[in-house]
Amino acid sequence: IGQYSRTVWIVFYALSASVQSVTLLFVLFFVATILFSSLLFIAEQTGSYYDEKREVWVRNDGVDSPFPSIPHCFWFVMVTLSTCGYGDQVPYTVAGKLVTSLCILTGTLLLSCPVIMISQNFRTTMEVFEEVEDELLTTLSESEDPVVVVVNPLEAKVGKKAVESKDN
Repeated sequence: IGQYSRTVWIVFYALSASVQSVTLLFVLFFVATILFSSLLFIAEQTGSYYDEKREVWVRNDGVDSPFPSIPHCFWFVMVTLSTCGYGDQVPYTVAGKLVTSLCILTGTLLLSCPVIMISQNFRTTMEVFEEVEDELLTTLSESEDPVVVVVNPLEAKVGKKAVESKDN
């Protein structure tokens, strides 16, 4: 069914043209996750102490820290970078809140740049498809005995030669 759907082809070509943008997004997201998780862990341990009996970091108000290690910070940072913000964990210290604010701004910028590039690729692909369709309609209207074989919308072939070469 997909081979006959114009929309499926547009999505396929636009996303295949956007592979570099999406790859860059994932790489930058990964680097930002590690960076902000490390910064958040350091910021939240300021003024805290490690309870060796329970093996947890305890804040100066006596409550266990929700960020006991850098890997535990990954969830909070990924949710914050992706602009979801569940609210299941929150920073306690001023430094942690500052790191989180920078993380929010970075996440917004990280997501906005590739989205712009992907939408530009969709627009370009749509224009190419419309040009191909216009050329195909023009050729069909000028031809006396048109035979059309469409392998995919960007490789349209018009005329009896396309059918003859396929039969041979």
